[in-house]
Amino acid sequence: DDKGDTRFKLRFKSEKQIQMKRWLRLAEGEGCGVGENKGNGEVSAGLECIQLSNRRLTEVPEYFLLPELNVRVITMRKNSILRLPEIFCIALQHLEECDLSHNILSALPPTIGNLRNLKKLLLNENRLIGLPFGLGHLRRLQVLNIEKNSITRLPCSLSATTSLSTIATRGNPPFVQPPQQMLDVPMDSARADWMHSI
Repeated sequence: DDKGDTRFKLRFKSEKQIQMKRWLRLAEGEGCGVGENKGNGEVSAGLECIQLSNRRLTEVPEYFLLPELNVRVITMRKNSILRLPEIFCIALQHLEECDLSHNILSALPPTIGNLRNLKKLLLNENRLIGLPFGLGHLRRLQVLNIEKNSITRLPCSLSATTSLSTIATRGNPPFVQPPQQMLDVPMDSARADWMHSI
């Protein structure tokens, strides 16, 4: 009935506000910027930077994965994070910079391509053996660092990412696709040769 539906919506909204308030308290303790309190129990979208480096994390905290927060920069380097939850790539639609270096990631979710505003992705010093095809959907990506992993192939979709100006690959085994010699030249030249080889 309508009353039951209304009660459910109110309860859901209340739980959502409690979750956001809990995160904002934690964020203040971490030294992150927080959104402005509207005075009506809601918080405006304004939390832009998450700094959680060197905190011995084994998983991504899900309490900040709220689209309302408009997170633009996440730094979680030097932890022991094994995987990214699917919600990470769904909730963080405004994310522009992501530093997950110095973790133990073995794979990225195939939904990584949902992060449409991502410009900088640092994945160096993890345990990655490959990258998902969806990485090529990041049309605004400019910098990709995958140094010191176990990657030997880049997804062919990445060759169409025209904004990509830097791919750091040092410390991986020799690349099979694209051939290593294509990655040892300036990016524009490498992209042209790569696209012709596909």
